[in-house]
Formats: sequence, structure tokens, C-alpha cells
Amino acid sequence: MGAYSWIDPAPGDVHLMGSPGAVHSDPPVAVVLPTYNGAAYVRAQLDALLGQRCDTEWHLIVVDAGSSDSTVDVISSTPLGTVASRVIRLAGAPGVNAGLNAAIAATTSPLILIAEQDDVVGVGWMQAIVEALRSQWLVGSVMELAQLNPDHVVGSRRGFPEDVGFKVPRANATGMGLRRELWDLLHGFDESYRYGGNDLEFCFRAHQANHAMHVSGAVVHYRVRTDVAAAFAQGRAYGVSTVRLFREFGPAYVERRRLRRVVKEVARLAWWSLKSIRDRSYRMRLAYRGGLQLGYLEGSLRYRRWFP
Repeated sequence: MGAYSWIDPAPGDVHLMGSPGAVHSDPPVAVVLPTYNGAAYVRAQLDALLGQRCDTEWHLIVVDAGSSDSTVDVISSTPLGTVASRVIRLAGAPGVNAGLNAAIAATTSPLILIAEQDDVVGVGWMQAIVEALRSQWLVGSVMELAQLNPDHVVGSRRGFPEDVGFKVPRANATGMGLRRELWDLLHGFDESYRYGGNDLEFCFRAHQANHAMHVSGAVVHYRVRTDVAAAFAQGRAYGVSTVRLFREFGPAYVERRRLRRVVKEVARLAWWSLKSIRDRSYRMRLAYRGGLQLGYLEGSLRYRRWFP
């Protein structure tokens, strides 16, 4: 039967690149699950992962960034069956990329799959990602919204264009798969991206190294922020990080917004503010996209790149 192996690394150990902390040979596939105060959702993701069927042996690495709720207790109480697992506990909420680097540094597995605590991987997800990694270095999943989210939240993310165009293939970290040699080549995930843009930044650097993201047919049931304040905060963080991405990678990767698009977006927000009085989906749209606009302004000031 599987059992969790608990690891409390010394502060310096979490930044090891290309030096796996494990002294034994791990299975060919490592599934990394970063957690932080995710007690409400993590069990559903764990159950989905443990129910996967894969023709390759795999093990689970949970990396917890100092949760103050019962996340660790939920993880400990989840039956593992025959899956080998370990938990790495970090302190001080260092950010998702620090957790990913700590987990990958702690395994010798050549294939790395990433799942996030508040989503649920679909049936066949693991096998699809593993198969894609046999010919690709970096693969992503398709995000499905309907299963985990109320109708008004799903409606808030559909039926209107993306505000910013990204010019190369990219994908969310949740559901991502990569070869460990790519992580070594790129010297890991950039830990200065603590929230927002952390996955895009890795995809962009992979593209620069001639290993562009390939979107597979694997499905992840994605959980959207369901309250106005959280949607606004997420949009704001994404807006700030988008300006940083524009500064660091330029218009070849992030499309500069034209004045016409900015004007249309402001008009759209004004219209949504009226619609939101009676329609919750428009309220969520207004919160998320309004947060984005504020983030663009904040990022423009912080990074000294005009991105209205």
C-alpha cells in the first residue's frame, strides 16, 4: 500500500536545479501537486489523480507552501492505494514556482506532470499527457469550465474576446506536462513570478529554446473564482504580470494593445456595469476584466512600460 513520505527541506534545498534530492531511482512519471490552504478542494483532485489509468509507473509529489488550514490533514487521510507518494513542506508561502522547483528537484523522474489543488483532472488525462511527452518537450491541457462552476460563472468567461493577444502557444500550469531535461535547460521555473504569468513565462522561454508548447487533448476541469472580490484580485494580478511579460519578452510574444481595443474595452465595461445590476454573469465579467484594466495600469507604472 502507498504511504506518504514527509520531507522538510532546509531552506537552501528548495532551489536545487538539476540535482534531484532523491538518492534512489523514482518511477518514470512524477505528478506534482502544489497546495496552499486548499482543504476545501484538494481531496477531489487527489481522488481524480489516484483514479487515473496509465501504462507507465508514476508517483505523486505534494508540495505544500505552509498551509494554515487543514490541507495537510486532508492529504494525510487520503488513501493512496499502491501509489508511492511524498509530501514536501515549505514555509512562508514562497509562491507556486518555488513549490514546483522544490518538487522537481526532489525526484529523478524524467517526465513531470503538474496538477493544481482546486481543479480536477479529467478521465484519461495522465495517459494523454504521457503519450504527448513521448514526442514533445512541453504539453498543455484543455480547460473545461462547466463541471465545477455555476452557470453564471461559466457565462462570465465565455462569449467575449481575450483582452490581450499572446503570439506563441502557451497553457496553464494546471495540466501541464514537461520533460525534466527542459526544466534543467531553462534552470527551472522563475520564482520571482509568484502569482500570475508564472506558466506563460515558462512557455515563452521554452519557445525561445525551440521547444514550443504543444496543446494535447487531455482535459482538466478548471475551477474559476466564484466571488466578485476573488475574480477582481485574479484579474488585477494577471494584468500586472502581463505588463511584466511584455517588458521581458516584447511584442513578439505579447501583443501591444491598440487604442481602438482600449476604447472598446472601456465601453464594454461601462455596458457590463449596467447589465450587472440584474445579471450575475455580467457582475463577474465586470470584476475580472475591471481587475485586468487596473492591473495593466499598475503594471505600466511598476515596470515603466506603457500598456494601458
